[in-house]
Amino acid sequence: MAAAPTPATPAAEALLGALADRPGATATELAEAAGIGRSTAAKLLATLASQDRVLRQPGGRRGGRPAADRWTLPTPDPTPNPRPPTAAPIRIAEPSATGRDGWAPASYASWC
Repeated sequence: MAAAPTPATPAAEALLGALADRPGATATELAEAAGIGRSTAAKLLATLASQDRVLRQPGGRRGGRPAADRWTLPTPDPTPNPRPPTAAPIRIAEPSATGRDGWAPASYASWC
């Protein structure tokens, strides 16, 4: 079952703003910066992560103890080029001056 979209609450907006200013922060650091509770920040981050609106970087272990996860905003995909790629221009063989390649010499046109 997909997670319900996160409502645009003041807490969610404050959290996302704090995350934009502090990429790589922990949930506790973000909660303090946003002025919301740690539990509220943790729940919002989990919901936003399930919607791919934030990225969780697992903290791993330090000294045998779990380290705090770090959070960042995803980087936007580059805007695709709206125009299709252009093909290389078609090159047409120029007749040689000698006419040895089957073409008449360039000066031939002046004879006609």
